[in-house]
Amino acid sequence: MKINKLFNVIIAGSLTVMAIACGGVKESMLTMPKYSIPGKGGVLETTNMKIFLQSGENRNISKSLQANFRSSVEDVVTASGSEVVDRARAGKLIAELNLSSLDDDSGFGSYNGPDIADYVIISTLKKSTVASSFHKSTSWTDKKGKTHTNPAYCSYSAKVGGTIDIRELPSLKRVNIINVDGSGSSQDHSYINRRCNRQGMMLGVTEEALQKTFVKGSSDFQLLTKYVAAKAHIVGARKFDGKVYLETNLGRTLGAEKGAQVNIYQTIEGELVKVTDAVFLGDNNIFSKRGFLKVDQDKLSRIRKGMVVQLSGDCSGIFCGVNVGLDSIGL
Repeated sequence: MKINKLFNVIIAGSLTVMAIACGGVKESMLTMPKYSIPGKGGVLETTNMKIFLQSGENRNISKSLQANFRSSVEDVVTASGSEVVDRARAGKLIAELNLSSLDDDSGFGSYNGPDIADYVIISTLKKSTVASSFHKSTSWTDKKGKTHTNPAYCSYSAKVGGTIDIRELPSLKRVNIINVDGSGSSQDHSYINRRCNRQGMMLGVTEEALQKTFVKGSSDFQLLTKYVAAKAHIVGARKFDGKVYLETNLGRTLGAEKGAQVNIYQTIEGELVKVTDAVFLGDNNIFSKRGFLKVDQDKLSRIRKGMVVQLSGDCSGIFCGVNVGLDSIGL
């Protein structure tokens, strides 16, 4: 019990620190004086990518698991502010894409169908294993002669692995292929039999493994985000309490949220070259079509209006990549 209370105190303190770090500016930047930065004038448009997602096939993997894996990829796309093309609209594309020919870079030409997406992404789960084991009850006696018993239980574990094949349209040229894997585990102390074959537990650890194929902050999550995240721009700046905060037209509709990290890019010969990173302020400084960023003041001289802003998929802090429900820890 003392350990749980201590854990709760640590969590509460960490949440306080994170709240201060990510949303410590309570004032709305819209009420602060503008700060002039050099760069492009005029209207700067945002661009959200249109992505067609297709489940691949593997004879050893059920269609339902393939669909769940696809959903994990879709979560990354939608969190990045881009659009998953509706399957009804993509009907002709589905008919024209011969997915069996997309296993390598040969044997297919350009796609000549409707212009409905920027990329086609084929998510293919290639392995999925589940294991379970029975653990007998054990007893031990403490120094006072009192006997303690650890009851029997079943442990379950799952491992999954797959690929994310990213192809640009209309050329169908492979942009990248990302290999991902995930694992899950759990223990069952409620209903015990030596076979340890509860379907619900097996499905649960498999689902956990699928969710961990893309964990926010991981290198795979960041790499996929780089291709699918919406693109916006630096549109201005405001000054408050001696510091300059950047304004971007990347707002909530494109995935902006408190504490989300972004990369700021300069376009050089058609290539995006990273200048620095930044982080969104609190909810009171994020709007539907704009938001304000905290940036290292030492990097401010390198920032220009019109530079590209894109969610990075990165995160920091003890909760990075971990789904912790506050109710479950008593806060």
